[in-house]
Parts: sequence; structure tokens; C-alpha cells
Amino acid sequence: LGRISLVSELGFLASLDLDWTIKNLISLFDWSNEAQALQVWQGYLVGIPHESVLKYLNPLYEQAFDKLELLDDSSSERFVHHIAVVCVYSKTTNPLEGGWLTHFLRKCNQVNRILWADQILREITKLDPDEKLRIWDKWIKQFLELRVDGIPKIDSDMELASFYQWAPNLGLAFPHIVEILTTFAPPKFKNIRIFYYIIENKLHQKFPDATINLIAHVLNSHTYSMYSKDLLIIYSELKELDISADKIRKL
Repeated sequence: LGRISLVSELGFLASLDLDWTIKNLISLFDWSNEAQALQVWQGYLVGIPHESVLKYLNPLYEQAFDKLELLDDSSSERFVHHIAVVCVYSKTTNPLEGGWLTHFLRKCNQVNRILWADQILREITKLDPDEKLRIWDKWIKQFLELRVDGIPKIDSDMELASFYQWAPNLGLAFPHIVEILTTFAPPKFKNIRIFYYIIENKLHQKFPDATINLIAHVLNSHTYSMYSKDLLIIYSELKELDISADKIRKL
């Protein structure tokens, strides 16, 4: 119980004495002692990742990728959230480096892959424009290019749906992410908010060509009526811009 209490405050302890924390607590996360590690991880996951110790914990997170089935449902969800937080907020961790994130996704079941993608969506909506561009350049662009190449293979329309919802929430990266997304096979999913996000962020006004290309791609596998309210708003506002009739007719 003492160890669990300590690791649940790992970030706070690191802020008080980083050297002591590294020397006395980090080794407890090592899965060479499986029973101890399981207790320690479940205690630690109650909190959030702390930047100062990620350098030391990231290899141990990677060890844990192979032990996810040992975590109870609540701890498993928190673990997925930790990985999303590291991906979005860490200034020192590139999640693609050394195949770290790819390893995680390959070890995830379908439910946790979808949960991770949804957690990324939730976190990027909180970022300011500069931070959105930072993580786009740092890893999201390359990540999506790898997924196009099947590294790892996308095996769920719901996972792909989350990537489509990332697009209108990545600010100035929107035209670039659309270029990548339209290389995927037309997605089949229901009840996503992609066009709502486009309207909310006024992307059809800022990037009309990218918006038209994305809508045309999505409508290859969806009926117009599914998104008629949002699409009518976008369509009517595009007509007010200096957009050629030929482009608008793509819709």
C-alpha cells in the first residue's frame, strides 16, 4: 500500500526531488517483478503522466504494452488515456520514435484502439493553434502516412472515423490532413461530427477547396441525407464565397 500511495503522487514527488524519485520509485514499474509491477501501475494510473519522469518511464510504458491484458478494465482505460496524454502534450517524447506508438497499437485490442483515437480527439480540441501545428508536424502527419501504408493496419471503421474527426480540429493543418485522409478507401461510419466541426471552426470559409474534397470523398460511401443539415449550411455558405460552380458541383 505504501508503494501504491507513493507512485500515485509520482509527479508531485518528482517536482520535490527528481533524483530521489528516479532512484527509489522508477524501478518499481519494471515488469520483471510482475506482481509488484501490476500493483504499482494500477496505483500510478490514477494520476497523469509527468513530463519530468517520462524519459525514464517511457521504456517501462513499452514493457507494459505486452501486459495490457493483466490490467483491470478501469486501469486499462486509464492506461490508454496516459498514452494519449503523452502523445498530445509531451514536449520531450516523440511517440513514433523507435516504434513506441506502433507497438502500443499493435498490442491493443480494437476497443482500446478506438478509445485511444477518441482520447486524442478530445485532447486536441483543447489545444491552441500553435500547439495543434506542433503535434501535426511532430508526429500526426507521419502517423497517418504510416496508417495509409498499413503500419499498423486499420481494422475498424470506428478507428478510421476518429481520424476523420481529428481533421477539422487540427487548425491550419486541415488541408494537409485532408490530402492524406482522401487516400484511404471511402470510410463507412455513422453519426460522426466531422461536418459539425468544420462549421464550428469555419474551415469551409478558410479552406473551401479542402472542405469540398473531403465532403466529396465522404459522400462516396454515405447518403446525403445522413448529414443534410450540416451540409446545407456548408453548401449555402460556400456559394457566398468566390468558389467556381464546377467545384461546388462536386458536392
